[in-house]
This record gives sequence, C-alpha cells and structure tokens, in this order.
Amino acid sequence: GVEAAAEVGGDLALDASLGAVGAVVLCAQVGAVVDGGEANLLHKWGNDCGGFFGDILNGYADVLGFVSDVTSDILSGVTDVAAFCFHYSPIGLLWGHHEKEKNNQGGIQLIPQLTAQQEQQYPNVTWPISLHGTSWYSDVVFMETYFPPNPWSRPVFEFPRIVVALQDTSVYYLTIAGWKQIRDISETSDTSITAMAVSFPEDCRPPEVVIAIASNYLPWAGVYYYSGGGTNADPATSWENLLPEYQDEYEWPQPVIMAVQFSPTGGNPQVVAGGKGGEVAYYDGHTWTPILGAGWIPTAQLPFTQLTAQFPSAAWDRLQVVVGLNAGTVWYCDGEACAELTTPQTGVQVGWDTAFSALHARFSLAGAQPEVLLGTENGNVQYYNGSQWTALGAYWPQSVSQLEVQWSATPGAAPQCVVALSTAEVLYYTGSDTAGQEGWVELHDAGWNTSPGAMAVQFQGPKQPQVVMALGNGAVFFYVGHGETRGWKELAQVGTQLVAGMAARFPDTPGDAGDGNQYFYPEVVIGLGGYSSA
Repeated sequence: GVEAAAEVGGDLALDASLGAVGAVVLCAQVGAVVDGGEANLLHKWGNDCGGFFGDILNGYADVLGFVSDVTSDILSGVTDVAAFCFHYSPIGLLWGHHEKEKNNQGGIQLIPQLTAQQEQQYPNVTWPISLHGTSWYSDVVFMETYFPPNPWSRPVFEFPRIVVALQDTSVYYLTIAGWKQIRDISETSDTSITAMAVSFPEDCRPPEVVIAIASNYLPWAGVYYYSGGGTNADPATSWENLLPEYQDEYEWPQPVIMAVQFSPTGGNPQVVAGGKGGEVAYYDGHTWTPILGAGWIPTAQLPFTQLTAQFPSAAWDRLQVVVGLNAGTVWYCDGEACAELTTPQTGVQVGWDTAFSALHARFSLAGAQPEVLLGTENGNVQYYNGSQWTALGAYWPQSVSQLEVQWSATPGAAPQCVVALSTAEVLYYTGSDTAGQEGWVELHDAGWNTSPGAMAVQFQGPKQPQVVMALGNGAVFFYVGHGETRGWKELAQVGTQLVAGMAARFPDTPGDAGDGNQYFYPEVVIGLGGYSSA
C-alpha cells in the first residue's frame, strides 16, 4: 500500500527505477496509475521530480484530492482513479502546461492520442504541444521514440520515451525529471552524427544508444556506445568508442551508415558500419572484421545510400548484409562472400544509375538470398524475390521519398507497400495487380503542393493501411483506411522546419468511435530540424 511504497520507495522519484514511482510514471508514462497512492505522496514525488513531469504529478495530486475511497486494489480503485484522471485531467493539464509555448514550434512536438470523447471535450485545442522548444540552439538530426505498452484494459494517457541527437553532436534523453543531456557537444565543428540506434529497456533504466560519428579530425570519428548507466533522474554521460583507439584512415571506416543489434543479456552491441571510403566492417561485440574493401565508388559523394543487416543468431549463425550503393547497385554478403544482386531478365540493365531513397530486406534463415524492396530517386519501386528483380508498376516522374513495407506471408510473393513521392503523392501497393492500376491505389494526389517530410504506416491486412504523413509545409495528416471516417484528417500544424524524425502509436480501432472511450487517432512525436522552404 501507500505506507509500504513510501517506506521502500523513499526518494525513488529521483531514482526512477522499478518501485513506487515506477507505478506512477512507468518509464516516463503519466497515466495516474497509482499504487494506492494519496495526494500528499504524489505531491512529494512531484516536488522531488520537479520540472515538466513534476508539474504533471502535482496536477494529478490535485485531482486525487477530490477522489475518495482510493484503495490499493489494483483491479478496482486504481483503475477507477486512472479512468477519472484520464478523462478529466491529463490532456487539459498538459495543454495548460504548454499553453505558453504554443507558438514555439521547434524541437520536439507531441500530438497526444485522443479518444472520441476527449476530442469533443477539447474542440478548440490546437495541437501539437512542445516537449522541447528551440532552446537547444541546434537542429534535431536523429530521433528515436518508444511508446510503452499500456497494461490496462482501458486507455491510459502515456508519455513516450525519446532520445534525440542534435546537429552539434550532443544527445538528450527524455526522463521523468525532464530532458537530460547524455552527450556533450563535440569540440570540432566538422564533426557530425551520421547514424543513431537506440534500445529502450522495459524497466525504468536509461536506454542504450549507439551513434556513428564522421569527422575530418580522425581521432573523433568512430562508433560510440552509451551503455545506459546511472538512473533516469541522473543518467551517466560516459561513451565508449568501439573502433580501435588508433585508427588507420585506410583500414577502418569513418562511419556514415550502420546497422545495430543490442545484446539482450548486456555487454557491447553488434554493429555493421559502412565507411566514407566505401568499406564495410562488422563488430561482433569484441573485434572488428572487414567485410568489403574501400574503393567501390570513385566519387566525392558518399558511397552508400542504404544498409541493413541480419545478425547471427541460434536460428542462423551467419551475418547477412544488404548494401545499396549510390551508383544504383545492390550487394548481398552472406557471411562468407559478397555478390551483386543481379537480374537475369533479358534487356534489363543491371543497376538503375540512380541512388536509392529507401531499402528494405527480409533475410532467409536457410541460406537463400534475401528479398529486397527498394525505392529509387528516378521514380520506381523494385522488388527482388530472392532470384530476380521486378518493377512494381510503372515509373513515376517524381522520386520515391518514403517507402514502408509489409512482407507477404508467402516467401517470394510481392509485398504490400506504401510510397510517398517527392510531390507528397501517397500510393498503396496491394501486393497484386488486381486492385487497381498495376496494383497501386492512390491514397492522396499531389494536391498538398509540398514535399513529404516523414511517413509512418500501419498495415491492416486486406484493408487499406493507416498512414501518418508529416509534410514539408508543417502539416501532419492521418489516413484512416476503413470505417466511418475513411480518408485524411489534419492532426496538427508543427511549423515549417524539416522533419528529422517521426514516430506514431496507431489506434487499435481506427475509423470506429465505439463508446467514445477508445483511441480514435494516433499519438505522434515529431523532431524538427532546419527550416524548410516548402
């Protein structure tokens, strides 16, 4: 109960590990899921946390002061209080807390997930709200987001967990006590973060992070690993460079692209890194092994546009890597040798003489070549079924800017996919040629008159998918593929900055208002970079 939580928890609001405060703000969730808590205990935690989340907890405490008969019965009292607080305070409290920042449209923006009832309750609220404005004085270049699962049988408002990397190479993590800087700014101006991967633990520890850094000052270049030490309120700030201490510029890559697999049991992650000079190397958690040598593309441009990997496992003990080169060729490495994925079709040129804007691969665990889906900058989508390439539909005059895929349950069968072209036209491929012109269904034409910024998709089996689209003019739209409200709805206007990252938690029952207490629209987090001319 409360006494036990207070005795054992103490100042766990500052520790934020599993325990009393974890029941209230489970890994930065604010859901009024109280462990039989009383208003004064929530006030204590709120005052200890301070900052943004402290204000939220104090707000909940004020609400709980009006709620009687709060018991420690998880199945009754707690869920009743959670429902009360969810329907009557969190969204309004959150909006009120950020009302002063409603014109601050930089940094990290949140579009809360609303039920139909809440949308009616707050008809005049303008989303999004700012989780962080422009006070970082640097653009967001990468963002990773984790939406914690909701263990309750009804909607509970939850905060996402977020890690952002900025153009000045600093890294921040959103905790229950607000934003924490876990990496300082680099000392040289010609240093940049070129890739980032994040693993969020299920409990309330800080996340693990891997970043790739390229720099003209060679000792700064490397693959840096943050192990997630410390606590949420006081996370560690130490990073380890996984590349050799004394790098040879011609033997070890200055990483510009990478794939990462974090260890489920602790220890260093596995990394495949592609370097500035065209080399690829594999780090197994202990040592680096070259996979491909340098000198692939004799140009000043970066040689790689895409890289994806399947790491060794009990099911298949070999590393598999697919690399897309800016000359328009795709290479596959099976752990023993590397070869170009060519097409035997007569009259079809190997390579498309263009860079790839997106690439997805499904690897085989039986030694066969992978399936690959790619979008090109000269306007086509190509599918490799494990033995040959096939164009999915006709070529478009616009480049493919965004591409998301749902692989078929039958290996070698064409997948479903959603494409956003450079004109923000959105098209859906059903996986066959029977549903529309060559299998493509237009979800939106080029009438937005802007470019796409980022896209998130949830496929719905035989039904049309759900899509969240952030546009270059700052608008964010949601597409419901079926039900009473099928079509596009504008969710928010986030400004005119370029979208550096976006993540969405989709509703379970899109297009169906139900009893008014179900989520109706997605929860969206958007990281904004430099200003767009769109």
